[in-house]
Amino acid sequence: SSSSSSSAPTTSPSKVKQECDEDEDDLAFADLREGRGYTPAVIESVMRNGMNPKKQHEVSLLVGLIDTVAQREKIKTVVDFGSGKGYVGQVLTVVSPVGVIGVECQDHLNDAALRRSELIVAWAKRKQMASKAGLVCGYTAPVQPKGASKNGNVLEPVTTVTKMVRDGEDIDNEVDVQHGTLITGLHTCGDLHTSLLRIFCESGAQALVSVACCYHRRTEEDNSINVFPISEELVKYKGLLTRKSMELACHAREVWAKHDELHFYGSTNRAMLEKLFCNHLPHHDPSTVKIGRMKLKRGQRPTDGGEFVHFAGFASEVIRRLKKKVQAQNDSSVSDEDKRTQKHKQPNESPTTLSSKTLPRWDLLPESEDVLRPIYDECMPYHHATVGLYALRVLIATVIETLLLCDRVLYLREHEGIHATIFPLFDPALSSRNFVIVASK
Repeated sequence: SSSSSSSAPTTSPSKVKQECDEDEDDLAFADLREGRGYTPAVIESVMRNGMNPKKQHEVSLLVGLIDTVAQREKIKTVVDFGSGKGYVGQVLTVVSPVGVIGVECQDHLNDAALRRSELIVAWAKRKQMASKAGLVCGYTAPVQPKGASKNGNVLEPVTTVTKMVRDGEDIDNEVDVQHGTLITGLHTCGDLHTSLLRIFCESGAQALVSVACCYHRRTEEDNSINVFPISEELVKYKGLLTRKSMELACHAREVWAKHDELHFYGSTNRAMLEKLFCNHLPHHDPSTVKIGRMKLKRGQRPTDGGEFVHFAGFASEVIRRLKKKVQAQNDSSVSDEDKRTQKHKQPNESPTTLSSKTLPRWDLLPESEDVLRPIYDECMPYHHATVGLYALRVLIATVIETLLLCDRVLYLREHEGIHATIFPLFDPALSSRNFVIVASK
């Protein structure tokens, strides 16, 4: 959506993309944009543990690219923001001599990264000892990893820092982001990606290799962190994107196109479920319904077909999850203070009123056949229209993502001395958020 001001100039994603493509910065990264100049990293079996094929594909290509950029820019330290279980940093320590610091805000992920790192260090030591004894054959990685230090240690484990990264905060107390540092992040979620761009521009970091994800997500409920537009070039157009628009940018036509016909009954089932919510929860807010990944039983899966029994099974499982959330929130909200307050409540006030009046009343949702059947009969004739709507959404998604990413590249280029480019790194059929931003000073 755009501002109503008549004085605002007009633009289009295609014009913005042209400005990105024609910049002289692309000449500095021409070989990388063309898929040359870097080699995918080999991931040994001990490091593949816990990685699905998609993650292996992403880590292999990203680490290969980081290694190439690090060599060109004489990087000594790589800071991996949103490092999770440390997949990127751990592979990087084997193929590159750089030091790695992982920054992750969740303690349990940092703990998992440290455990994985210790196993990899132990593996590297065993491998070195076996090599000296003449027992090694068939290894695809170097017998002596590039990350081996001069003091005799085979590999240094990845350093981890537990830290929530926010705009405007100084992170130098925990992470030394100075000259000789490369900032990276694999699928940094929501406003973390724009925060990394700002950290790169404002710190002494020398290079950036970053892949964004989930453009719509925020760490601040009040949306105080701006994620679009951030470049002066697009700010002057006074354009805006809603949260729903940015969520739409996360969809990829390559993934959508590979599904068979039965898959799309899932979209229709979800639309019929929305009808149920609207009928029985007058003040229903669709954004509050976060179902998450579901492992449905046979007969509940949308891909089992579009018959009523599959819709009913799907709806029942979703409602069961939502009711469980309501119960958990009610249990946690009844604190000692609530209990003391309830002693003085009005005679006709129910015990749960005090703790649940602001919660969506998902516990009131019916799931009987006499309620679900009329909704199914009314909505199923529109199944093909629903699929058509999703097809149009996916086509628009590409345009919105182009606009978002080009805005971020333009933001980097507006800073003096920064060269930046963007190009596809991953196979979009495997990893739909496949564009990487590379920048250097």
